[in-house]
Amino acid sequence: MEPGVNGAAKWKVQILLRDEGFSMPEGVVWKPSAHRHASTKASREWAERASMSEIVEEWVRVNNFRWVVAGFAAGLSGWGTLCW
Repeated sequence: MEPGVNGAAKWKVQILLRDEGFSMPEGVVWKPSAHRHASTKASREWAERASMSEIVEEWVRVNNFRWVVAGFAAGLSGWGTLCW
C-alpha cells in the first residue's frame, strides 16, 4: 500500500503542512517507514486533487479488501491442512 494510498496520504500531509515548514524525505518501497514517503507519481497527482477524507476512505476500502483476502487465504489453508 505504500506506493499507492499510504504514499498519497503522506504526500497530502506534506502538502497541507508545507507552509509550516514540514517536509517528509523520500523513502523506498521495499522499506516502508512512517517518517518517509515512497509514493508514485500517479499517487502524488491523485493526492493533490483529492481531499484527505477521500484518501482515508480509499485506504479503508483497500484495507478491508486485504482483510477479506487474508481471511479467505486462512480458510483455504485450514481446509487444506485439515481435509487433505
